[in-house]
Amino acid sequence: CDKTILNTKRLYPMIIELMTNTHQHAYEPQETHTMMCNWYIFAQDTDEVVHFVFLDTGLGIPKTVSKRFWEKIKDWLNKNDALYLKSALQGEFRSERGKGLPGIYEDACASSICNLSVISGKGKCFVREDTVIETECLSKAFEGTLFTWDILKQEVPA
Repeated sequence: CDKTILNTKRLYPMIIELMTNTHQHAYEPQETHTMMCNWYIFAQDTDEVVHFVFLDTGLGIPKTVSKRFWEKIKDWLNKNDALYLKSALQGEFRSERGKGLPGIYEDACASSICNLSVISGKGKCFVREDTVIETECLSKAFEGTLFTWDILKQEVPA
């Protein structure tokens, strides 16, 4: 990334958190899955950014977060998975996930990473540059959870 270890040190706990969440929450032993019960990561180095993609094909955040009674009733009528994603990123502690997802959101707010996007179930969240989380309801469910983000490269002096 043309950055020092100090500028990228948040990347390591972020990826470890995503791997840990996959191991602890994404798969139930009795469930059958389309793909192997693993996580997948991809990085692409471009001129301006290093683009990261992290995927697990498990149950997904909307299915594994703890829901309040009135939310379970509301889900029967009008399910909005994007709101569960937003809630998890903002740290409304709906699960045993700890501070991992809010920490990732904090990294996006502190500009350690940019263009953070999360897709899971029928929901999508995108963290804008002004730290606002945009939500979108998808017409078809995404199996698992997909995180994408970028790390901006430093300009190399001429």
